[in-house]
Amino acid sequence: MATKIGFIGYGNMAQAMVNGMIASGSYKSRDIIVSDLNIKENVLGIKMTTNNKDIAESADILVLAIKPHQYKDVIAEVKGHLKVDTIIVSIAAGLTICTLESYFDYSVKLVRTMPNTPAMIGIGMTALMPNSNMTEGEVESVQHIFDSFGKTEIVVEELIEAVIVTSGSSPAYIYMMIEAMIEGGINEGMTREMATTFVCQAMIGATKMVMETGVHPNDLRDAVCSPNGTTIQAVNYLKDNNFGKIVKNAMKACADRSHEMTKSASNNQ
Repeated sequence: MATKIGFIGYGNMAQAMVNGMIASGSYKSRDIIVSDLNIKENVLGIKMTTNNKDIAESADILVLAIKPHQYKDVIAEVKGHLKVDTIIVSIAAGLTICTLESYFDYSVKLVRTMPNTPAMIGIGMTALMPNSNMTEGEVESVQHIFDSFGKTEIVVEELIEAVIVTSGSSPAYIYMMIEAMIEGGINEGMTREMATTFVCQAMIGATKMVMETGVHPNDLRDAVCSPNGTTIQAVNYLKDNNFGKIVKNAMKACADRSHEMTKSASNNQ
C-alpha cells in the first residue's frame, strides 16, 4: 500500500511542496490528502477536506503546514486520531523539536524541516532535523518527499537560524536584487521582458558557475572584471556602499527574528 502524505494547511509552502511532489513523478495525486478551511481550486486531483481529523486518521506522514501560532491547537485537535507510527513533519519557523514534542501527550516521531518556495519548480532546498524517535528508514522516507522537489540536508537543530537566512528566507532578498537589476536594464532602454530574460539567465549562470566549478565567488567575480573596465566600476560602487555588509546585516536581522520567535514559543509552552 502506498504511503499516504497528509497536509493540514494548504498555503503557499504546502502548495509548492505538493506541486513539486507531483511534478517530479515521485508521487501520485491519490497519495496526497489535504485539509484546509479555505478549499481552493483543486487542479491536481488530490483529495481535499476541511476536517483535520480525517487527515490525521488517514496519513502515514502528516505535514503541519499551518502558522506557528496554530500548532498547539491543531495538535490538540488531531493527536488522539493519529496512527501509532504516524510521522509528524513541521515546516514552522520558531518551533523547536522540544516545543513540538511538548504539544503531544506521548512519544512522537517528528521531523522539523525548513523548506523554501522554489520547491514549486523542483529546485527547493530543505533542511531536515529529525527527533530521536525516528529510525534511519523513517528519516529516509521523509527525505524522499523533499528530495522529490529539490535538495535536502540533515542538519542539527542548532543550525536552524543559519538555514533560515541562507535558504528559507533568502529567495525573498534574491528576488529584490533581481528586480533592482531588471529596473536597471529598463533604465538603459530594455523592455521589462527583455531585461528579465537577461538578468535571470545571468543569475542562473552565475549560480551554476559557483556550484559546478568549485571556484570561490570572489575569484569568479574578479574573472569578470577588467582593469578600468565596466564591471569593476559597478563592483567598486557596491563595495563603496557596503553592499556585502548590507546583505549580511539583513541576514542577521532575519536570524534575530527567528531567535525571538523561538523564545516566544518556548515561553508559551
